[in-house]
Amino acid sequence: MFIENVKANMEQAPDTVPTTIDKAEFDRDYRLSSQMTEPLRKANREVVLL
Repeated sequence: MFIENVKANMEQAPDTVPTTIDKAEFDRDYRLSSQMTEPLRKANREVVLL
C-alpha cells in the first residue's frame, strides 16, 4: 500500500523527509489510520448491503 511505502522510506532515509513533515504527527496519523481501516471497511460493506 502507498502509505506503508511512504512510512518505510521515511524510516530508511530520514534525511530525505521534507522539514515541513512532522514525523511524530505522521506516526500518530499512521497509527490511527491503521486502527480505523478495518472498521471502515466493515461499515462500507454494511452500507452497500442496505
